[in-house]
Amino acid sequence: MFGIKKEAIDDLIDRRRMNEKVLIAEGIPAHKGKDGWFEWFVRLDLPRIPAPLPDGGVDYVNIEAFEMVDEGERIALYHQAEEGTTGTNVYGESIHAEGGVELKPLRGVGFTLEPDGVTYRSKMNGKFEFVGGRINISNMLIVREDVTAVTGKLEVDGSVYVIGSIYSGGYIKATGDIIIEHNVETGRLIAGGNVMIKKGSCSKNDCFIDAGGEVSGSFFEAANINAGGNVKANYIMNSTINTMGRVIVSGSKGVLLGGIISAVKGVDTFNLGNRLHIKTVLDIGRNGVYEKEQEEYEEKREQLLNDLQSLEQERSKMVVMSAAGVDVSEEMRRRIYGAIDVKMQELAEMDGEASKLVNQTEQTTKEPVCVRGRAHEGSLITINGIKYTLKGEVRRVVFKLRNKQVVMVAL
Repeated sequence: MFGIKKEAIDDLIDRRRMNEKVLIAEGIPAHKGKDGWFEWFVRLDLPRIPAPLPDGGVDYVNIEAFEMVDEGERIALYHQAEEGTTGTNVYGESIHAEGGVELKPLRGVGFTLEPDGVTYRSKMNGKFEFVGGRINISNMLIVREDVTAVTGKLEVDGSVYVIGSIYSGGYIKATGDIIIEHNVETGRLIAGGNVMIKKGSCSKNDCFIDAGGEVSGSFFEAANINAGGNVKANYIMNSTINTMGRVIVSGSKGVLLGGIISAVKGVDTFNLGNRLHIKTVLDIGRNGVYEKEQEEYEEKREQLLNDLQSLEQERSKMVVMSAAGVDVSEEMRRRIYGAIDVKMQELAEMDGEASKLVNQTEQTTKEPVCVRGRAHEGSLITINGIKYTLKGEVRRVVFKLRNKQVVMVAL
């Protein structure tokens, strides 16, 4: 009925083509419509990992740490899904075509969706990030000078970018990230997000860095660092580091020397200690940092359970009132039930994070301390409270727990 190839049939008859398959009719296939897609007007591909140096170290100096946007700037345009093209089979019947799939609207903060329903614009001048499928545009203060005691305390709801250095008395507190283009000598940096010091930090134990996320830089010397994420550099010397993450020292010249390193998820370094046997202390796994985190978790969980109990009591009162014929407003019902749902979700997320932390510390014990170059005498390694003092120089080893003892395994 449709798509008959008359010339093929004529040829089949004229040439008496026997015992072979000849296509004499062909329909038109249906084609699925194009899926919806986002056109971006900002860069999403900024390198999250700095470029490697020839010696295997990391180029923190030249990394682009963020993308800036202006208020009202168009950041994305959504192109809607298209209808498919209907097909026809050889019987003349229509073949249904699937339409393209629409994407969900973008989620996040710091932007608006215009009335056309497809154009996304920034609400502010700030730092743009697209992480985990979410847009985050936050306020960013750009400081075009060095920060010192004379500059005064900088406290920002957002991120801070210093096109200079931090000197004696410099103080920055930010709910977002702190990025320093040059050096940090002395001062205090407090960030809800990450801290990046491109050229590194050198002090006399009067540099204090606190970050909810990662801390990274070319080097850290005599620094005091508390971090929720990894601490990364090309060398770390005589520093005190407490991190829920991992301490990573990169490059064939990279060295972790002196100081006290408390890292829940372990240490990965090229060299550990030096020939002068300077004491280098590593405390890995379930250490003081881990225990403090667990205590805070227990306190938050107990408070959350108390809040839930109070809400459950309110709900029980409503049930009793309704049974007694007392009118209970719908608004009150929604408020109480909604609050219970929110608290239950918070409890589930909190328990999930706690379980994840336990699993991660168990994984840490499989390869907690990795030394890719030389580990020198004088290093003290503690894993989950079990201590081991290195008696002599060794090369390319992993320190791990086995039968409640710290042992060395060739890398």
